[in-house]
Amino acid sequence: MVKIRPVIFFSTLLAFGWHTISYPMVGGTVVGNGDSFKKHMVGIYNTADGGVCTGTLIRPDVVLTAAHCFDSSDNPEDYIALFGLAISQEKDTKSVPVAAIKIPAMYNPRKNKRNSNFDIALMKLASAAPSGYSPADVATKTDGFPVDDETYITAGYGVTKLRKNDPGVLRMLAARGTEFSLSGQGRYIELKPSGAGPCRGDSGSPLFKVIRYSDGNISYSVIGVQSQAIQRAVNGKFTREFCEDVGLYTSLPIYNRWLEWSVNLPDWNTATDW
Repeated sequence: MVKIRPVIFFSTLLAFGWHTISYPMVGGTVVGNGDSFKKHMVGIYNTADGGVCTGTLIRPDVVLTAAHCFDSSDNPEDYIALFGLAISQEKDTKSVPVAAIKIPAMYNPRKNKRNSNFDIALMKLASAAPSGYSPADVATKTDGFPVDDETYITAGYGVTKLRKNDPGVLRMLAARGTEFSLSGQGRYIELKPSGAGPCRGDSGSPLFKVIRYSDGNISYSVIGVQSQAIQRAVNGKFTREFCEDVGLYTSLPIYNRWLEWSVNLPDWNTATDW
């Protein structure tokens, strides 16, 4: 049986002491200033235990990520949102405190580890994201599934090898729609084995659909949130001691109602219908 587990990364990061060597995302590349989707990306740091996750800005002060990023604590005071191509103590990294966290009532950490479900969450910031950052669109129910001839991008702040303590550098992987498939009765979008994929710290990271317009402009629509990973031992690519080559993304269309309702709640302590 293939083992499935969350890809959250935990380590002791003293004063954000990440290695600054630019290891690319496994099978991918380091994100640069020319990659316009960077304006949607958010790093999530757990100050209590050193956990690193990734999120997507979907409102000026709201971040979309995975529920299991908060399994160790759902106290907003334990987290900060970080903005930058390398979320360390470099001068271009900006931080914003977290004001509230919203998780579906039906989410269960133990069940999620066995069968990913309801693994999405919203994080409300204490203030709007820094200048230069803007919200990404969330895919609608009619446009939230992979199409063969379209391009998709996933990106995150995760490590590239578990033996290398190198989280904190934003990395990306681009793939065609043919590299993805729906599974779990439409609940997941699966990145097929291709010698490339997410690693720990990429939990909650977006799967973007790239939308190209006739005038040459490009926008990005989030269709999935990184939830689980399947481990496969392949010499020279991945092993159980390294990273994963198959990613499972929570498919967002079935959660549109919850997302739309939750984002607009005046009080995030209000119970949800899920």
